[in-house]
Amino acid sequence: NLSSKTCERLERFARSDGTAPIDEGTAMALVTLAHESFHLAGVTNEAETQCYAIQMTEFTTERLGGSVRNARAAALWALSASPSVLPAEYWDTLRCRDGGPWDLRPGSAAWPS
Repeated sequence: NLSSKTCERLERFARSDGTAPIDEGTAMALVTLAHESFHLAGVTNEAETQCYAIQMTEFTTERLGGSVRNARAAALWALSASPSVLPAEYWDTLRCRDGGPWDLRPGSAAWPS
């Protein structure tokens, strides 16, 4: 369930060379794509879904042709902005953290920081 604006941003990003700086709107579109993918996989809790999406933003960005630098920038933006731009039910600082219960790769250095 992606909005037309989100789809437009994703399409524009995918058609670019992947090296132009990522703005907040594009970063949010990339996180949204990852977020909705987890819903398709059956995750229903919004905070858990968002936590997984943040962790997969780098992967999502790179798969759409983004540079490693832009992928990292999008993930860091998602991690820092999510608590302030999303409703409270989309964020759980106790579970969504490096080594927390929703860490997709516990024990690794893969958490956005």
